[in-house]
Amino acid sequence: MSVLDSPVVAMLRAVVALLCLQACALAAPTGGAPWSASGHGRIINGTDASIADFPWMVSLQLDGDHWCGASVIGDSWALTAAHCVFRHEVANMSMRAGTSTRGSGGVVLNVSQAIIHDEFSNISAEYDIAVVQVCEPFPLGPTVQPVVLPADGYDPPAGLPVTATGWGSTRDGGAAEELQSADLEVLPRSECEARLGEIHEVTASMLCAGHPSRAVCHGDSGSALVHAGTQVGVVSWGNPSCLSPVAVYGNVASARAWIRGATGV
Repeated sequence: MSVLDSPVVAMLRAVVALLCLQACALAAPTGGAPWSASGHGRIINGTDASIADFPWMVSLQLDGDHWCGASVIGDSWALTAAHCVFRHEVANMSMRAGTSTRGSGGVVLNVSQAIIHDEFSNISAEYDIAVVQVCEPFPLGPTVQPVVLPADGYDPPAGLPVTATGWGSTRDGGAAEELQSADLEVLPRSECEARLGEIHEVTASMLCAGHPSRAVCHGDSGSALVHAGTQVGVVSWGNPSCLSPVAVYGNVASARAWIRGATGV
């Protein structure tokens, strides 16, 4: 056996490959922690949630595995984060809808196109919003329903109670197959700027929300932040460790006109 064929070298190759995979999965937006990819775990300190209570939630999948969250906004359209679809082939995307379990149940639909906001920046995370169209209409019913979108220009005030849902990672990395929810509140942008400003500037295209002990994390990107059934935010980025009382969301109202122009919704 040559040195190149030794078990030690094989193990090192495997480790390097794993690290490369993880690095690629968490690559955008540059500098931040885009919360897609791990597909394991749940919102930190969240609780099990029923899809019947959040029927707009869908799992955006790459090659059949959960990658990001998304929300149904029309018969054949869903809203997600731009970095979730940036540089990915539509042919590799699908959506699982109508189930609380990210890997089973409901219905899986192929994706026909993904449109990224015209002003999205992979460097600054500005307008981290995209819309995705499925090949066949969503089977609307008790567990699949569009979320309400806010009026153009609405700016959620600090203190507004909001709920985040998703299939993202826990603090300890433990896996949970069931949809999770966490009650948070909108915070002044200045608070996210103070805590996260070294990563990205927090602008009007972004929304700041959080809680002292609950947080979104990797795998939650693209998921909805809602108030009373209206989606005000899209999970975008935050502290790489996720252990922060604040996180940044795409501000849906700031992109409302663009969403309408791209989808007719």
